[in-house]
Amino acid sequence: MKTPPTIWMRCCAALLTAATALLLNLACGGGGTASSSSTSATSSTSSEKSDLVISLTDGEGDFLSYTVDVAAITLKKANGTTVEALPVSTRVDFAQYTDLTEFFTAASIPLGAYTSMVLRLDFTSADIQVEVNGEAKKVDVRDAKGRSAGVMDVTVNLSNAQKFVVAPGLTSHLALDFDLAASNQLDTTSATPVIKVSPNITAEIDPVRLKETRIRGLLKDVSAASSSFTINVRPFNRRDGDFGNFSVKTDAETEWEIDGSAYKGSTGIEKLATLPAGTMVGAFGELKLATRSFLASRVHAGSSVPGSTKDFVRGSVLARNGSLLTVRGASLSRGGQELAFYRDNVIVDVASVLVVRRMLDPQGTYTTDDIRPGSFIGAAGTLSTDAGSTTTFTATQARLDVSFAAGLVVQVGTGSFTLDTKAVNGRPVALYSLSNPAALLVSTGSLSLKTLKTGDIVRVRGFFSATGMTAVSLANLTSEEAGVMVSWTATGSATGLSTVSSNSIVVNLADSRLGDMHYVKRAGIVMNLLAMPNPTSLSIAAPASDTGSFSIVMESSVRVFTKFSDFASELALLYPATGKVKLLVVTGTFDASSNRVTATTVRVLLL
Repeated sequence: MKTPPTIWMRCCAALLTAATALLLNLACGGGGTASSSSTSATSSTSSEKSDLVISLTDGEGDFLSYTVDVAAITLKKANGTTVEALPVSTRVDFAQYTDLTEFFTAASIPLGAYTSMVLRLDFTSADIQVEVNGEAKKVDVRDAKGRSAGVMDVTVNLSNAQKFVVAPGLTSHLALDFDLAASNQLDTTSATPVIKVSPNITAEIDPVRLKETRIRGLLKDVSAASSSFTINVRPFNRRDGDFGNFSVKTDAETEWEIDGSAYKGSTGIEKLATLPAGTMVGAFGELKLATRSFLASRVHAGSSVPGSTKDFVRGSVLARNGSLLTVRGASLSRGGQELAFYRDNVIVDVASVLVVRRMLDPQGTYTTDDIRPGSFIGAAGTLSTDAGSTTTFTATQARLDVSFAAGLVVQVGTGSFTLDTKAVNGRPVALYSLSNPAALLVSTGSLSLKTLKTGDIVRVRGFFSATGMTAVSLANLTSEEAGVMVSWTATGSATGLSTVSSNSIVVNLADSRLGDMHYVKRAGIVMNLLAMPNPTSLSIAAPASDTGSFSIVMESSVRVFTKFSDFASELALLYPATGKVKLLVVTGTFDASSNRVTATTVRVLLL
């Protein structure tokens, strides 16, 4: 008799996805085996090995901090051999990677077929903070049974279709998705919020969508002749540990910021060559799996890297009073220290800043006058706390990063449009001191507005100005991928899913056991499914190709499918005979007129 997969998970107050992505040199078929039952991925020099690269990313949500220790990543081969893929326990804030993938480690692992993976998370000293009524609150972290959270091992089993085989020459990408929305039950009714954690992790092979990737670490060597340099990888503000080396390529378009000064192309690599080995470096760009190479679009080095030699703060500017900025959700890195910590609001004084650098235009001329409510900034300087416990940051260097604004189109003009703004940098617009957020003027320059119309849901990347916002890119998300979440009451429901077939699932939104979560979210805009034209049911349709990432979660492991039809067949066997539905999380293209989502990913929690 087939043993059903074990599963867990609960939900928090918003759609939120965190992912740990494993980038592996893999191939189908072939491979070798190891003679021992346990192998260190970083210690052996056997020729029967291939390279393993690990990165981490996260999706937007309402956690100010979700910092836990990733204690181990263990790969299991088909013959029972286990391989440790993480050199040392690493502290990670999953909430800091909304639009970025962090390069984690480079290692060598034995050839062979791998069928499962265990991620060990240590919540003993976790720092998890949420936003409650506009204020940051540190939460009491509990396990699913209400006990103080400690070490949790999460097993991800790969089906035969997804079993990967490590072999030299070819590259594949296995992404582990740590779904925070499906992993946390948040209770904010008490003075100290409480979350119950049941880590939900699924896997996807060769994900199509990749975010910008960052590699951080210590400078090892520079080759100006080949426009490349090598980094000793040190992820997540670490100052020690053997996380491997990686070569970074640059070209004539690479933008540089080194010790607060701007360079471009060859002048940047020449300046980098003058710095001593061990200098902190951060490179942003694209990881090319086929050639295992990394092409940097921009590079930061020296004091321009957060926490390298000076204190560093990053966050959203809520308000400005003279030279004093109120920065929300700030991440504070202490110079020369591994520890990064987070607070509600930090007052940043920019009176001593003479030059402001701006992302995408590092050699442009900007001043502190260009820092406005809505701006997302990074600043180097000195942190201090007065007798009244007010945290103040005196900045000596400042950089304007790209801001994000999401909302509904009010009116389309020529070279501009007005936006009914709902969120800025992932936070509610009401937190910001904007003059007219319901009619924010967005200047678009040469960006095309031909398909934009009133009522469209858009996400703008750009910079806030005296007159509104200047866009560098514009995404119309009206018909693009959305996130959908539906929850049921504590013990789940046997009637929450009306039908389960090979090409669709129908959700009963009129179910008496429907929970508090029944939303669709696009570009930070949350809409109630019960307020849609068809408020009684939600249809989840299979993609035309029948392929994607679909999972069923029960207890502490996950069954993953690449075909919707296989996923639906298994779900029909388990529901409701074996488990009641507690949570449904879907991503895909949403049609509001029919309450229908064509899914690219589906996760179902059964109790």
